[in-house]
Amino acid sequence: MNPYLQWNLSHLVFYAITALWLLEFIIFPSKHQGEDYQEKRSFYLILLNIISNIFITLLFTYYGTFQIQEYPWSMLRYLGLIFYTGGILLRYTSTMLLGKYFSRDVHVEKEQVLVSHGPYRVLRHPLYLGLFLLVLGVPTFFQNPVAMAFTIFSMVRVLNRRMDLEEQNMEKVLGQTYKDWKKSRYRFIPFIY
Repeated sequence: MNPYLQWNLSHLVFYAITALWLLEFIIFPSKHQGEDYQEKRSFYLILLNIISNIFITLLFTYYGTFQIQEYPWSMLRYLGLIFYTGGILLRYTSTMLLGKYFSRDVHVEKEQVLVSHGPYRVLRHPLYLGLFLLVLGVPTFFQNPVAMAFTIFSMVRVLNRRMDLEEQNMEKVLGQTYKDWKKSRYRFIPFIY
């Protein structure tokens, strides 16, 4: 049997976080329904990308393709758990801070209040960073560098498109208020980008 398909404590933690990730849709339903700007297509592109990345990782894992099992590469499993845990914590925290303005679609209203505390004090898009860490955590946990590279490439691409779309429309609707707010925050990765 493939050692990556066996159960141990790290697998229990991984699947518990997976359950929290899936429960996010129930715990945090989209609340914000913007009238000034709304876009849904990018959510479905991101969802399709997530499903594709996870499917490829699980397929590679099942067949033992491109996996590195030797030490020190076996430590990737723990790095994957760190990514996965950090991603879910960042998503839950950011969602709670957004409150009534949280939405899985891009919604912008003129009266929208910009959140400036918690991870929003440093980042413009902590929800997307959390999502990136969650998705990257899957192939990292299963120690698959090819799936990791594919995930990084595809997720950065689709999330950058979403951030561009969101920022363009925040600037259109909120104007200078948003432009001033975003100047003092990193876009996606603290102290880097």
